[in-house]
Amino acid sequence: MDVRRSTAPHLFTRRQAIILGASGALTAGLALAGRAPLAYAAPSPRLPGEIGRQNGLVSRYAGTVFDHIRVSIDGDAARLFVPQGIVPGSQNVEVLWLHHGAESSDDALIGGFRPMGERGVDLGMVVICQNLGGTRYTHPVAKQHQINGWQYLSGVYGISQNHLRGTSHGGSMGVEVLVTGLIPKVVGSYIVNGVYDLEDLYLNGSARARYSVGEAFGYDLAAIRAHNPARHQGQVWSGKRIRVVYSTPDSSDQTTPPQKHGKALVAAATPFATEVSVRTHTTGHSTPGFADLDNQQTIARWMDEISDPPDPPVLPAPSARWDFAESAAPFAASVAGVAALSQGASSTAVRVATPFGGGIQFNGTSDYLKIPAAQVGALNIGASTGAVTIAAWVFSTDTNNAMIAGCWQEATSAALRSYALFNDLPTYGGDDLVCMHVSKSGGATPGYPHSIDYAADPRRITRGSWQFHVGTYDGSEAIAYLDGSAAPFPSYTDSKGATYSKNPYVYTLGLNATPTDFLVGAGLKNGAPVNLHRGTISRLRVWNTALTAEQIAGLYDAEKGALGT
Repeated sequence: MDVRRSTAPHLFTRRQAIILGASGALTAGLALAGRAPLAYAAPSPRLPGEIGRQNGLVSRYAGTVFDHIRVSIDGDAARLFVPQGIVPGSQNVEVLWLHHGAESSDDALIGGFRPMGERGVDLGMVVICQNLGGTRYTHPVAKQHQINGWQYLSGVYGISQNHLRGTSHGGSMGVEVLVTGLIPKVVGSYIVNGVYDLEDLYLNGSARARYSVGEAFGYDLAAIRAHNPARHQGQVWSGKRIRVVYSTPDSSDQTTPPQKHGKALVAAATPFATEVSVRTHTTGHSTPGFADLDNQQTIARWMDEISDPPDPPVLPAPSARWDFAESAAPFAASVAGVAALSQGASSTAVRVATPFGGGIQFNGTSDYLKIPAAQVGALNIGASTGAVTIAAWVFSTDTNNAMIAGCWQEATSAALRSYALFNDLPTYGGDDLVCMHVSKSGGATPGYPHSIDYAADPRRITRGSWQFHVGTYDGSEAIAYLDGSAAPFPSYTDSKGATYSKNPYVYTLGLNATPTDFLVGAGLKNGAPVNLHRGTISRLRVWNTALTAEQIAGLYDAEKGALGT
């Protein structure tokens, strides 16, 4: 099976999910692209720290002529395959770093890694396998050797890209280097049957594995935890590319069980990374026969993506936008025909400067802004397209539940709920989460005292920080996004025992078309403000369509630079 670059609405993010079975193969369009073997040339000049070499070797695949050179880097041995034609001072050199398994060394380059090394030189890359102190996993000693390796190699060549390969216990370093930026210019990492959770390996692995990890870290559990690649969660994966190869079923690999390593790695990276792709096999902990060719093809694809990045997604013009340029209310919309936001009853919300321009600071007790129902116009989405997106940069400082913006009122005498973006709904699974509420009836969900009809991104918001909150509804499902991506929330069981997905939240009834106030910073219940937001809201926008995951990711990437990230 080959599933590539899906644009299905329930693929929540711009991240690619690529899953192949053991017999799967990349499509012909992903054949090696644009990397012709280098012409025959003289052997590489002597390198700093060189201790031995073989010149004029020929790769078995494309006939590339290369030199095998062994060097000492600050006392740590390393082997290199250098295509002839690449010499000290060469620029735009691409490097493949191979991270060996336990009880191995730099000799892996002339052993199990040799086929991959030859495929690397066929791509025109310098290939390096360092000893890294032996079997040290991600111990600070190994990481320092990795840094030393980069300093050495970047002092010899002008390096434009780094690619990583980690097999078995070397997977831990393949993840660590990728996520922490231990060396710069890393494009992606290819992990085969790799170690991800060192703590689990130490506590629950085989006796041999427990001994291996224990020896590396001096049997210090605190040190293992401090350098465990599994500690990397959340936004640290943003922008990363990783391809993970593991065995099925889970029981087939007793050394690095996929549920603790390969699958756990995929689960951690998927909501955030630029690409998380998977290929499975049935050979247990043995490296599958397809891995080296697949790794070569993956590197070629990544090289081309870097050299020819895709155009950013095109955004439709918003139906309404407020930049809060005025010093006080009313705050005019920048879209013609959309009414200004005025102070609510007893509200004293103030305009403040934010990294995104003007913003409105709410006190959390009485402040909110509104457009009366009689002037809501195009913001009555239920009477027009029935599809909506609300987006805003939000800085929250309160632990109470809060509404950000939308057409949402609770009233005993009228059905006035339609759509709204929240960032904390403690009932029905949305506590401290970005939530997108929708309603057709305008009242409570049948059989419930309140409305349960909302999507919730399962990642908790961070108070005291600027975050990008987005909610969409396309007429079939609502999706909540935090900081450019929507993490899946596939199963939630409510107080009545009903179990359903919260992100996306399936809702096919549409939106209430009854005109109601458009509110910012609070909702209303029988005319009184509720769900009041304490904090600041900036760059508030509404579209009369559901933006795609790619569009939302692109919008976040385009704007997050204002935060210095």
